[in-house]
Amino acid sequence: MKSKLSLRDIASWQLDPENSEVDLPIVQRGFVWKPKQIEDLWDSILRGYPIGSFLMQQSGDKFDLLDGQQRATSIMLGFVNPYSSNNSSNVWSDRTNRLHPNIWIDIDDKSAMPLSNKYSVRVTTMPHPWGYQAVKNNTVLSVPDRRNALSLFRKNEDNKNKIYTKFSSHTVFPYDSSMPVPLSILIASKNVEEVMENLKVLPSHIQTKQNSDQFMNLEAYINLLNTTFKANLENIFNLVQLRISDKGTKVNYDIVQNEIINESISNSDSQQDPTLFVRVNSSGTTLGGDDLIYSIYKSLYPSSKRLIESIGSSFAPEKLIISLASRLSYTSVNDFKFPDRMTVQRFQQLIATDDFKNKLEKYIGNDKNSIFKNLFFEAIELLKYSNSFGEPIPNFLIKQLILKNSDLFLFLLTWLNNNSEISLSSDYKLKIVGKILSLDWFGFDNYRELWQNVDNPNFFDEPLTNLISLSITKGMKAIVPPKLLKDYFSETFDQALELEGGWKHKFLPTKSIMDYYKKTYPEVDESKIEDEFHNFIMWIRETQNKSLISFSQRGYLNRNFSEYNSMESLEDSSVPWDWDHIYPASWVSNKRVKYFSIRYWTWSIGNYRALSLEQNRAESNNLSPAERLSDKDIRTASFVFDNDYKYWSQIVQRTDDQEISARNHLNAVLTRMINIYEKYWIDLNMDSFFNFINEN
Repeated sequence: MKSKLSLRDIASWQLDPENSEVDLPIVQRGFVWKPKQIEDLWDSILRGYPIGSFLMQQSGDKFDLLDGQQRATSIMLGFVNPYSSNNSSNVWSDRTNRLHPNIWIDIDDKSAMPLSNKYSVRVTTMPHPWGYQAVKNNTVLSVPDRRNALSLFRKNEDNKNKIYTKFSSHTVFPYDSSMPVPLSILIASKNVEEVMENLKVLPSHIQTKQNSDQFMNLEAYINLLNTTFKANLENIFNLVQLRISDKGTKVNYDIVQNEIINESISNSDSQQDPTLFVRVNSSGTTLGGDDLIYSIYKSLYPSSKRLIESIGSSFAPEKLIISLASRLSYTSVNDFKFPDRMTVQRFQQLIATDDFKNKLEKYIGNDKNSIFKNLFFEAIELLKYSNSFGEPIPNFLIKQLILKNSDLFLFLLTWLNNNSEISLSSDYKLKIVGKILSLDWFGFDNYRELWQNVDNPNFFDEPLTNLISLSITKGMKAIVPPKLLKDYFSETFDQALELEGGWKHKFLPTKSIMDYYKKTYPEVDESKIEDEFHNFIMWIRETQNKSLISFSQRGYLNRNFSEYNSMESLEDSSVPWDWDHIYPASWVSNKRVKYFSIRYWTWSIGNYRALSLEQNRAESNNLSPAERLSDKDIRTASFVFDNDYKYWSQIVQRTDDQEISARNHLNAVLTRMINIYEKYWIDLNMDSFFNFINEN
């Protein structure tokens, strides 16, 4: 191998794998860098900054890359031409395959960019085919900008009937830019004339936010490059060619001895970092415990990688699959004691024991028979159950549960494994779904207590009250029936309107609420009821509980986003719809608002809806609720009923200094919030967990 590496050498590891001297070892993980990190790396490259050395281990006639994978893949992405039919890369990362990043350089030296950067490098991805903001390059585009970009992308015939996360990378471009040019075309071209010729494959509809007054199509874009920006193009082209040449950027590497690697993987008695990979990644995206456990597992069972990937499918990353399977194996050989999350050292100790190792091997199985795979998909199909309420639970809600509440999902897996002989009736399936989702959505986190029921076949028949520990840090929130909630806000409407104390307002229980808590939770200290009822109201009004909205709008989400699949991130920025305020947030943000209730309740789930960019037709954020909801189909999609629309329809302008406006706003938001909560309660038959409600 050369004494120093060029960028082209590094890219060839994945672009020409058959002839490559370097490969990714099985203990490494996938590509995890964010677009900002890719952009910043290429800015450093173009500026001639050092980008750090690579660490390798000799493995036969090849070298395994131990440190530098994120940089290597980011470099390789600059060489991948999405407009070419001859791409034959062997991308090391499954994540990269799903994201399809494309790298651009804005050749306009006056274009907006981060203050710390010299060059405006832009990345477009599958979740964000329009790229991120130019200045704040870790921030998503505004809704109007995304909507404008989407309308441009839809001009391509290939995109007309696709959800935007399925757009081909050759049909999109960074919208918040001036004169973006694909880095791959700059790399692949021999001269500027060839660059100009190769740019003719760009979308005919190309138009950017920063230069929309200069060009509105490909022809005008190319004309500008040939005239106004020709000198800029030549300068950037020459710079890119210099950096990728053998005389340009040089990257050092070190080779670590095999015995060090072997010791770092096998040493289970060390009280220090158990593997070399923790330390060499400490300056990058840190390798977490689950990552490392999966790496160790792959080193022991290299042939099982494809099976592990198939188990998780689109619902869970491989590291979580091994974590869940390991914990299930542990509890199975330890009388079903609660399995704490594995540390690396603990996993190494356990895998050295026959009982644990044999149980894990049995659960993982093989391509023909995998107990854990069967369990995993049984649990998923169960959570999708829809026999009683028509529309299945959207996949992304199930993924959200698995990724963010893996302890709860593990409980379900273990319970199904322990009770495999039980024939589950339709009613019992619904109870399983109702109880699991309730625990997930209403803050339960006392899994040691829950684990006492992991072998109880009747667990899902039992009431929820024994899992509602009246503690903000342990049990599920002490929920109340929607009828009581309606009565409560009807009785306390004027208090909610005035909101004495502003954000510090406390929702005090009425007599009927007090009676309900005493009857439902007879062991509770009466002095705690006020706090716990307030905590419940705060929980359901908070926008963090958007799961309830998604459940209520699941018919709309299933019909319009059935292909949506995001395992990488569950943040709002990654979903292919807007979380839209029905009452505009711009009407209260940084504004004087006489009635504080308007500011307070605008940020509640009653004012949020999931809506596609296509259907959210507002040209600005200032359209009134009456305008936003004027279309009946939009109301249906938005989970707006007649009982709340009669109030929304009265809000035609910002008049928050008038009491009637404040009353309409509060009535609209509260009514819809209760409708959302009632949908959860009725569809999941929550009465079955509170049988006493229907007594008398």
